[in-house]
Amino acid sequence: VVEGSQPISVLWLKDKGEIIRESENLQISFSDNIATLQIASAEAASGGKYICQIKNDAGMRECAGYLKVLEPAVILEKSEPMIATAGSAFTLECTVGGSPELITKWFKDGRQ
Repeated sequence: VVEGSQPISVLWLKDKGEIIRESENLQISFSDNIATLQIASAEAASGGKYICQIKNDAGMRECAGYLKVLEPAVILEKSEPMIATAGSAFTLECTVGGSPELITKWFKDGRQ
């Protein structure tokens, strides 16, 4: 919520001061003294520090908020089927991605 003498201009900035402009994914509005930045579809790159900067003839003020985007767990690469001789060593690998840091568990025949 923004208060002050009109006219008030609103500018949205991200991280180190890059100006945010409206796009298909970003909507900016200022109505009834409420400045809004709406992200239609957040992705990893959407995360960071967001700054709402307001100005009028009397001065400038800022407030900031932080967005952390969590990504669902995904299997990026699976191990190929293997054949091992009894008594020999073998390695299974599964490349995963997502955030926050993932916990990986291995199961055989439904048991961990």
